[in-house]
Amino acid sequence: MRVGSGLWAVLITAMAICLANMGVASARTLSFPPKKDGIVQFVTPSGNIGCTYIPFDGAGGITTGVNGPELHCYRLYGKFEAVSLGPVKKALKLVVEGKLACCKTRNVLAFGNSWVTGGYVCTSGRSGLTCRRGKHGFSISAASITRY
Repeated sequence: MRVGSGLWAVLITAMAICLANMGVASARTLSFPPKKDGIVQFVTPSGNIGCTYIPFDGAGGITTGVNGPELHCYRLYGKFEAVSLGPVKKALKLVVEGKLACCKTRNVLAFGNSWVTGGYVCTSGRSGLTCRRGKHGFSISAASITRY
C-alpha cells in the first residue's frame, strides 16, 4: 500500500496530538519554505549534517539525472560523506563534484522534530538524522551512514 505525502502529514500530526493528550511532550512537524527555484535546505542543530531537497532535475542549477524529487544529505565535519534518496530506489552513496552549495541556511531541524515534504520524512535526533521515503531511507550521523 502506498501512502501519499498528505496522508503522512495527517498521521504524524495525529500521533503528535495523541502524545500531547497523554502528557508526553510532542514533536513538531515542519515544512521549511522553498527558495524561488523550489529547493529546500536545512541543517541539524549541531551543524554537522545538512540536507538539500531538489524538487526536480535542474532545479537551482543542480543536475541529478533523476526524474523526480531527490534528497541529498551531507556530513559536513570530520569525514565528508553524502547520501542521496531519489523518488523510487534505495538510498545511494552520493559523489559530490565541484563546490558544495549546501547548508548556509537558517532552517534548523531541532532534535525530536521532523521535516515533511514531497513524500520525504526526516527526523532529527541527538544521534543523527533519519530520512525516509516509503520503505527506503537512510540514517546519517557523525560516525556512520546506513542506507536501506
